[in-house]
Amino acid sequence: MASESKELINRPTQEVAEQKKEAILYRLQPHHSWSVDYDTNDWLLTVELPGVDKDKVRIRYLEDFYELRATRDEVEYVLADYFPFDIDLKSVTGKYNQGLLSITGKIRDPLAEAVEVKLS
Repeated sequence: MASESKELINRPTQEVAEQKKEAILYRLQPHHSWSVDYDTNDWLLTVELPGVDKDKVRIRYLEDFYELRATRDEVEYVLADYFPFDIDLKSVTGKYNQGLLSITGKIRDPLAEAVEVKLS
């Protein structure tokens, strides 16, 4: 009985083994670049994520802020920053192809919901 309980204590569970296997040793900021066309109000954010599977990429964004997290082996890529302008949340789309993430959208028109004052 004592040897049985000793075995159970020394044997790692599958959960602990998986946590050790996917432990993050390095956090890196991926190489990224911006392209903005103020004539058409289009923007493009390109992020390089070499060797990362599509299902390991997570992007969240607000009108003025974004956060990207992607994992590969013992590496976690983290990119969090403010947009240099407010964005139209409904226009944002993303594509991921062989380690290159492209996120596009429109700059929000700050006067889109403005009310015009009628002069008398």
